[in-house]
Amino acid sequence: MTRITHPLYCLLSFLLAGFSAIGQQQSIRIEANFSPSAITLSRQTTYKVTIHGSQQSPSGSLPAIAGLGISGNPRVFRAASFINGVPSVRLELSFAVKPERQGNFTIPPWNLSVQGTPHQVPATTLRVLPPNQEDVLRSQARQKQESDLRQALFLEVNLSRKYLFEGETTLGSIDLYIWERLPITRLVQLPQKNGDAFSQSKINRPLEKRTSRNGKNYTVYSWPVALTAAMEGMHELFYKMTVRVRVQNNRNSSSGNPFLQDPFFRDPFFGFGREEAMSVTSEKLKLEVKSLPMEGRLNSFRGAIGTISTNSATDSERVTVGDPVRITFTVTGKGNFGVMPAPEIDSSEKIKVGPPAFSFEGDENLRYEGTQRFDYVVTPLRPGQIEIPAVPFAYFDPTLERYVDASGNSHILRVDAGETWVDPSPPEFAFSEKQEEIEPARNLFQTESEPSEWRKSLTPEPIFRSTAFWYAQIAPLFCFCGILGWRIRKRSSSRDSSAKRFAKLRNEMKRAARFNDTLGFFRATRGAIREKVGAMSGQEKPETLGRDEVVAILLQRKASEELISEINEVLETADAHEFAGDASSNLPLLDWQVRIKRLLKNIRSLA
Repeated sequence: MTRITHPLYCLLSFLLAGFSAIGQQQSIRIEANFSPSAITLSRQTTYKVTIHGSQQSPSGSLPAIAGLGISGNPRVFRAASFINGVPSVRLELSFAVKPERQGNFTIPPWNLSVQGTPHQVPATTLRVLPPNQEDVLRSQARQKQESDLRQALFLEVNLSRKYLFEGETTLGSIDLYIWERLPITRLVQLPQKNGDAFSQSKINRPLEKRTSRNGKNYTVYSWPVALTAAMEGMHELFYKMTVRVRVQNNRNSSSGNPFLQDPFFRDPFFGFGREEAMSVTSEKLKLEVKSLPMEGRLNSFRGAIGTISTNSATDSERVTVGDPVRITFTVTGKGNFGVMPAPEIDSSEKIKVGPPAFSFEGDENLRYEGTQRFDYVVTPLRPGQIEIPAVPFAYFDPTLERYVDASGNSHILRVDAGETWVDPSPPEFAFSEKQEEIEPARNLFQTESEPSEWRKSLTPEPIFRSTAFWYAQIAPLFCFCGILGWRIRKRSSSRDSSAKRFAKLRNEMKRAARFNDTLGFFRATRGAIREKVGAMSGQEKPETLGRDEVVAILLQRKASEELISEINEVLETADAHEFAGDASSNLPLLDWQVRIKRLLKNIRSLA
């Protein structure tokens, strides 16, 4: 190994050692200020805490100030310089601050621990002024951009009415409009319902179509859904989902939202940008759920609501006692077939009625329009002419807002007594003293003189004594053992491969921390987190997992909010250094390495 002896290198090493020693001997002094200290309501400012005499990372808790939104993830800057020939070191913490109203806001003195010793941060005041004309114009431009963005990607919920009755089912659709020039890469999740007062059918694959609106062409993904009102009162209903959009890298943009830089993305190919997750939320619908009226309610009403018709039929008009008869009662139309109970037919002394069998013809998922069939098995108990009573059924019509009796017709059944049962056993005869000569029994056993193989017994030989039987049992056993061993070896090799990749990423992380390679450190950190989460969830290619997918897997594993928050912070920092070009910040990588080692251990404990 060659030893570096260049004079410049020696000088730099001497200066760094000198600054480190001076930092340990220099007294610690803390300053705090807002930069700028006076802003308008629509602007942002920075709260800076400067520590003179130390470059070690401090610890403390920033006080919360009502009316100010202060970022909890500060930017850290370390510097060393000569002031009037005297060397000096300092550390700066910069917090982004967004005011929520105008006025004067003071951050009181608070404690900060530096090198294990508490120090007080002085108080400082921010003055927030009313917005000026420039701010008004900027706010109007931002509102226009947001409006344009809502025209590029939006979600709509379509229902036939603005009110429902309790227990009623209505058919609607959830439509996602995507402007033809918006480069959607994939739909991260299906629309998620927000509204506990309604139950819904399962959301399956959408229907795709093309349409035009406001002079723009859209691709529309439509999910049909059946909603059932479950709770009386006024309720809100809306849906939200997440999509991934490819956007351009624009490091010089002052907007925090990459989609507001150019909402209609004038570059149709979007260059070599990056993917961003975008949440889409529909407008909130206010729906009234009315209770069913008590006036005019029939005794046969059991909860059926809709616009329907009924029919009743039997498969036979004449049977004998004990023969079953099938009564088929069908309900056809539009209604709440998913929650519709079966009508009841009471048994009597003349008939016995069994529980009905259900069947539905129509869309099995929505269960809104079609035919519901109830099959009853009726058994007559006495002969004669028996009347099977009508199936009692009533429903509520939401368009007419009244109850309708739709009971089936009664059926007349002729029941015959059947034939008389005769004992089939033969009569006994008296034997006389003189019996007929009985023909001697023939010898049915095999003799040695008869040709063929001699057998010692006519009893069949047990099958387990057969060689062919054991061959037939052993062959599948060998096949099963071979497949089982192959699966075990494959799983073991997969685990070994995952462990090797994780060990490689961990070594890269250590090497990057040693050489202060911020970009390489966070790239290896992101890969290690993906590898751990992917191995825990059985992902074959964990390197393709996105940030939202990592968080979703951790939520499924019931990870704590603190762990998810820290994972989000690490992945956001890694994305900032990877995609936003934030590679110049001087972060304490050794401290980050200890923190990430603890996070990986917590992730492994979830497996």
